[in-house]
Amino acid sequence: MILLPSSLFLFLLAIVFQHIVSQKINYFFGFRTRKTMKNQKNWEIAQVSFVRQLKVILDIRLYIQFYYALRISCSLF
Repeated sequence: MILLPSSLFLFLLAIVFQHIVSQKINYFFGFRTRKTMKNQKNWEIAQVSFVRQLKVILDIRLYIQFYYALRISCSLF
């Protein structure tokens, strides 16, 4: 069940990214690609969409893990 703590950690990291959005293009923090670093507008759009997509993916991953964890624990009894 090692995936559950890692999913929770990544979900918390997504929340941190959401609240601490890098406003200026930099080389250390944020979703960095050649296209996103090309101009400020691309940078801002990429940061917001990255966090949104990351949270959706991690939500799905957490639901699946909880489902299988409950299914396994119920089958033991």
